[in-house]
Amino acid sequence: MGRDQPRVGGSMSTPSWRDYADHLTAHTRDLLEAAEQRGENPATLRQHAENILDAETFQLACDAVTDTPPLKGTHSTAWQRPDDRHTQTYREITVSTSTIAGVTVDAIAETSLSGDLLGTLVYLSGADLVTLTADDALRIAAELQRASQRLKTL
Repeated sequence: MGRDQPRVGGSMSTPSWRDYADHLTAHTRDLLEAAEQRGENPATLRQHAENILDAETFQLACDAVTDTPPLKGTHSTAWQRPDDRHTQTYREITVSTSTIAGVTVDAIAETSLSGDLLGTLVYLSGADLVTLTADDALRIAAELQRASQRLKTL
């Protein structure tokens, strides 16, 4: 059976995570397939797929009706349900990330399902307290400028 093909009902075989494959993102399918190849317990994999099914279905449904903001560079995106900040709006959080000398610079954009820009920000983080050389500080400053420019183009 192909990876993206759901199991057809009426089979006497035990259900597997692949029964949910059409409702899972490609990244999650890849992770479950790798775990299956490593010999993980099939019942555990099926339970994991069941547990993430709602969130994955939501992500795929939102992806199907809108375009990702055109941030340049490597980025990831995820959809958020309404919350205290945006009580009426499903929104996409797109993050473009770079790391320099242990400091991560994230350029973040939030857009609604209709494509309206809800907000942008640049976020700095580090796993530990980081001591920077002058050259590192200059490279981080340059990356902050690039992140700001990426957000200005939205």
